[in-house]
Amino acid sequence: MPRRFRRLTTALAVAGLAALALGGQLVVNQSVATVGRNAGLHWTVFTAGYDFWPIWRDDHFFTSGQGDAHWYGAGISNAWPPPHEVLLAPFSFLSYDGAHLASALLTAALMVLVVLGWSREPEQRHRAGQSGVAWPILMSAPVFAVVWIDQLQAALGLAALSLAIWAQRRQLWWLVGIAAAVGLIRPLNAIPVLCILLLGGWGKPRQLGIAAGAGAVFMAPLLLISYLWDRNFVSDYIAGITAYPFNGTPKAVVHSIGPWGLGVLMVIGCAAALWLVRKDVGKPLDAGRAGLVLSLTVPLAPLGGLYPAIFALPALIRLGQRQRFRAVPLIASVGPWLVILLLSPWLLGSNPGLVLNFLSFIGYALVLLAYPLLRIPPGDDVARDERDPADDQVSVA
Repeated sequence: MPRRFRRLTTALAVAGLAALALGGQLVVNQSVATVGRNAGLHWTVFTAGYDFWPIWRDDHFFTSGQGDAHWYGAGISNAWPPPHEVLLAPFSFLSYDGAHLASALLTAALMVLVVLGWSREPEQRHRAGQSGVAWPILMSAPVFAVVWIDQLQAALGLAALSLAIWAQRRQLWWLVGIAAAVGLIRPLNAIPVLCILLLGGWGKPRQLGIAAGAGAVFMAPLLLISYLWDRNFVSDYIAGITAYPFNGTPKAVVHSIGPWGLGVLMVIGCAAALWLVRKDVGKPLDAGRAGLVLSLTVPLAPLGGLYPAIFALPALIRLGQRQRFRAVPLIASVGPWLVILLLSPWLLGSNPGLVLNFLSFIGYALVLLAYPLLRIPPGDDVARDERDPADDQVSVA
């Protein structure tokens, strides 16, 4: 295929997907605005969400010397770890609008870095093709959602856990510890990843000690400030988790078997994660299988909107790098937008709340889309029959 023709088709595809994504996002925005107006709020189709606001508010109270009686405690549904709220406290020195803009831009930047990082093909670094995997994912519904509602917490968690996996594959254990500590801002997503990082360092007590020490040193001042802000922050945080309105799989298990349901769910999730990377004991983790572990955390965490599905994107990217599955990133991007447009008669109705909630399950569909990675033997990130012999001289990144 001539290069000029290929560039033209790619440009047309990008433009078409951009138009599809814009239309789908406007439908979602209008349905959210309708829900808001039904609740007496003055929302419009252009009213962006601000999920980072609770952290900014609480940090602003403390950094301004006012304190906050509603930071954590019984009946307060704050599930973000206190040290991570301290970590993000610099945003509290900005005005409300300034913090909103800065955190939204940082969320977008983190998502671009995550997608480009996972789409990098180390065994084929001299070939073109990285952008062919990245651009559909960057226009996917979960990426649009996490930026539009400004869920910096989720973007930071995914970026940090991705960095921890990257660092483990390069034996940078001090960075593994720091990145894993930051990734705990999303505890239910992070715990299975911590398990596979531990497995990858099994039999290497010195390396694991370096990781644990670096993480502890990084977190120590954050824990100290948390203590100064709230001397009962551990028990108050537990109370905040208890009051959190879980939904999705966590809600189902808690309602079925009680408060211990979350523990059972995490045990199952960690066991599945360890099984996926069982052949990487004491070795660099297989990138594809590590991406699968991240996707596995989607049903483990509370499901609220499209943004939690960003944790499924690394696995879809790694799958899309294989010749037989080049269409997967495009399917992952186009599919959810088409579903949203097909549901637009209900989403644009007078009471779209129920249908809007059902959109969250698109995340589960994206997890299932990564299933073929389970059928591909772990080891090489790109199958040998898809590589040039010269590529074997390049170290695995």
